[in-house]
Amino acid sequence: MENIYYIDVTSGDDLLSCIRIFLLDNYLEGKNIRLIVVDSITQPLKTMEIKVRLGLINKLFQQLRILATQFDLAVLCEILSKNVI
Repeated sequence: MENIYYIDVTSGDDLLSCIRIFLLDNYLEGKNIRLIVVDSITQPLKTMEIKVRLGLINKLFQQLRILATQFDLAVLCEILSKNVI
């Protein structure tokens, strides 16, 4: 388990901030990370209005795509949850 990093995120803004920290602060630099798993993209967003939720999901996927490209890693996400989108 020493090679597994776990970050508990409870809101969409927290998730976006986490991804930005990975990108801007080069948090992943020098670490041998090949896979990021996002257990649920939509769960932290379920209380938001649909328009806001979809905009944030779009931003999240853009940032995850940049992260995957910049650090040559795979990103696995659960996208849909029942009654969320």
